[in-house]
Amino acid sequence: MACSQPPVVDGLLIIVFSNIAEPVKDDKPHTNNRSKILSVAYAVEFLKAAGIKKAVIHVDSEFTLNCVDKWRPNWKKKDWKTAAGVDVKNKEELKLLDKVSTIEINYSMAADTNEPSGYSEATRLSKEGAKKTHD
Repeated sequence: MACSQPPVVDGLLIIVFSNIAEPVKDDKPHTNNRSKILSVAYAVEFLKAAGIKKAVIHVDSEFTLNCVDKWRPNWKKKDWKTAAGVDVKNKEELKLLDKVSTIEINYSMAADTNEPSGYSEATRLSKEGAKKTHD
C-alpha cells in the first residue's frame, strides 16, 4: 500500500494520511458493507506495516462499527454463525479482519461524516477506486 504522506507523530497522537483507492479484486459480489469491512481490514494491515501497535479507527457506518466491534467476537465464538445458526454475511471478510487484528484497535463512530475532515474525500476516492478496472 502506498502512503501519500508519512505518519505524523505528535506525543501520543499519530495521524496517518493515506489516499489508497483501488477496486476489490475478486469475483465475489460487491456490496457497500463488504467494502467497508475490507477497508477496516486493510487499514489494520496498513497500521501494522507502519509498526503501530495501538490505534483508533473511526468508521462512518453504525453497521460497520457494530460488525467489527460488537458482533464479530460473538460470531467468532459461534464459528461465524448468527443466533439463528446461519452463516454470517461477509464471513470471509470478517475472518480476514479477525486474522489481521493483532494490534490493539479501538473503533468509534466518526463524529460527523458531513464535516470536511476527510470523509468526503475518502468517499470520493473509494468511488474512484471502484471504477478502476480489475487486473
